[in-house]
Amino acid sequence: METRQVVGTWPARLEDRYYWVVQPEIVVAPGRYAVLTSSPQTWSYNATSKNAGMTWIEGYPMPR
Repeated sequence: METRQVVGTWPARLEDRYYWVVQPEIVVAPGRYAVLTSSPQTWSYNATSKNAGMTWIEGYPMPR
């Protein structure tokens, strides 16, 4: 089921002159998510990504 609910907005910091980093430190349910930006012109892209913006998401399993 697709809800289009916004999970949150967080400020980003520039790291190593190239990467915008956000560390929301939240728990999200398994599912499919979209990443949005307030400034699309700052997204990295290339021919390999078919000129689509690129993002890297990193997560860790919660202890049981």
